[in-house]
This record gives sequence, C-alpha cells and structure tokens, in this order.
Amino acid sequence: MTTDESLDRGTQNEPTQTSNNTKASRLFNAALILVSFILTCGAIAFGSYFSGEESLLGITVGQPSTVNILAPRNVVNTLATERNREDALARANALLPVRTMDTHIWPLVENNLNILAESMAGIREFHAEEIASFEQAILDAEAEYYAANLQHDIDMEEWTRLVDSLIADGIAAEDLPPMPESPILQDIEPVFIAWLRFLTLPIDFSETQRELILSMDEDSYGQLWEVIMDVAYTIQATNIDEVDSLTLLALRAYLGEWPLDQNTRSIVESVVIEHLSANQIVDEVLTQANWENAARNYQEIELLEGEIIVNIGQIITEDIYTILGDLGMLEDTTIWDLAIPIGGTFILVALLFMACLRYLFYYRPLLLLLSVRRSFCLHYTLL
Repeated sequence: MTTDESLDRGTQNEPTQTSNNTKASRLFNAALILVSFILTCGAIAFGSYFSGEESLLGITVGQPSTVNILAPRNVVNTLATERNREDALARANALLPVRTMDTHIWPLVENNLNILAESMAGIREFHAEEIASFEQAILDAEAEYYAANLQHDIDMEEWTRLVDSLIADGIAAEDLPPMPESPILQDIEPVFIAWLRFLTLPIDFSETQRELILSMDEDSYGQLWEVIMDVAYTIQATNIDEVDSLTLLALRAYLGEWPLDQNTRSIVESVVIEHLSANQIVDEVLTQANWENAARNYQEIELLEGEIIVNIGQIITEDIYTILGDLGMLEDTTIWDLAIPIGGTFILVALLFMACLRYLFYYRPLLLLLSVRRSFCLHYTLL
C-alpha cells in the first residue's frame, strides 16, 4: 500500500472516530447530570428527614426533654381545655334554680280563706240559734214555773178548806190528805253543739279563741276578717320558698301594726299561717339558660405557632405529651409518610435540572457546547 492510500484511509476513519468520541462524551455528561440529580434529591430529602427524626428522641411522660420544641402551627391544649370545661360544668351544676313568683297562688289562698270564713260564719249562726233556743227554754221553764205556782196557790187554798172541814168533823190528823207540793224551777243546763263543729275546721282553735269567735258581734267579727284578709294578702305577696319560722316572723311583724288585743291577734295569726302557701316556682327556661351560659363559660387553652411547647430539661407532662401527639409529632414514621415528601423533592429537583438544561440549549448553546467539550477533554484525558 502506498503512502497516499494510507493517508486516504486515515482521513476516512477520522469522522467515525470523532462521532464515537462525541457519543461517549454525551453519555458521560448525561451520567454526571443523573448522578448529580440523585445526590441532590437524596441530600435534600433524607437529610431533612433524619434531622427531624432526631428532634423527638426520648420524649416520655415524667422525663426531662432533651430538646426545645416549638409549635409548628396553632394547637389546642385539649387536656387543659377539658379541665376548664369540667370546672365550668361543675359551676353550672352548682347553680341554684331560678325562681319566680307564682301569681296563681293568692287566688287559691283567698278561696280557702273565704271557705273558712263561710264555715265559721255557719258555726256562729248555728251558735246564735243555740243561744236563742237556750234562752227560749229558760223563758218556757220560768213561765211553766209561774203557772205551777199559781196552781199551787189554788191547790193550797182548797187543801186548807178541806183540812179545816175534816178537822171540824173529828178526823184524826194522820188521816188528813197530804199538803200539795210546791213547784220547783227547772234548772236548764246549756248544751252547745257549735263548740264541736270547730273540730271540722282545718285550724285547731283553743277554747279561748272559740269563745271569742262565738261571742263577737257582727261588726267585730267583720273587722276580724278584714284584718285576716289584709295580712294574708300582704304576706302572701312576699317571696315564700317555704312556710317556716321566717314566714311567721314576717307575719307577726306586720300584724304588730294593727291595734288588736292578744286574743284577736292570736286568731289572725292562726288563720293566716295555716293558709299561706309557698309561691316560688322554678323558671325552667331561665334556669336552663343560666346553666348553658355557665357551662359554656370556659377558656380554650391554645398554643400559637412558634410558641414554646417544651424547653430542654423541662419535665414532660401529660399536657405536653398530648399536645405533641395532637401535632402528630409522636407518630411512628412509615415509608408512606416519606413517599410524598421524597417524591416531591425528586420532582422539584428534576424540574429545576430540566429548566437549566433547556435554558442552556436554547439561549446559551455555546456555553453548553463548551461544557460538553470540556467534559470530553476530561474524559479523553482520563482515558
């Protein structure tokens, strides 16, 4: 083979060799970009993961914290909030029922007093009839006694004439007719049933009180009931939870304003205190509203984003441990928990690399070519 032929063959082989070198350089550059991409993604994803995992090592209730932990977002302290809620509920349950005056009580009291007044008036009327009957019986007995005396006088005159005649005829004294007996005034004892009718009343009046009630004239009796109705209305208009000693004291204090004797005062007191009634009823609507307001009146304890949850050396309490759990900082990390952040990191870096390559290819091709040539030279030098 001549020298010219050798040169011709070398010239023909030179493009082939150049093409092979270009392909190898491109493959090498692609490999370098791929390795850089993978290392970048790994450094970002795994580096962030491991640093986050170390921060919660050794978190146990009752033990001191080894790290400072800040709240990554706003979070509610559920245990402290629940304690506040339970305290508010306890305060709500301790509230007394709201009571209001029942306006229907006085008409009932008034009606019962009127019934008692009618019953007592009936007893007084019956007693008045008994007295009238008793007085009439006395009058009848006196009239009968007077008539009997007149008849006795007539009988005595006849007896005297008869005895004188018999004695004149010589009749012995033992054979004379007996002298007519003198009439005797019948002693009538009063029997008043009206006293027994007091037993049918709801009030146990004493004997002195009964006697006073039956002996009153109509004007005095009418005034008695005016006082009874006024005192009952006044006391019943006050707040009465229960008819007790306090109610009796209020009654006596008001009754002291009336100019009454002791016996009349005792009658008024006995009648009124027996008929008074508790007039306070529970307002269910207002009571429920107060209960709900008190039960809702508690503070929700919240940690704000960036606020310190626990400092180094601080004992981990149940509250702190629960907050960390609510934030998801105590959960075991699984492969699925890492898949999304790592995958997102790969995609983000890949897009960044692609953007850089497309920028160089379209706007800086010479820079890209120079980079390829340098890579080729480096590759050739290594070879």
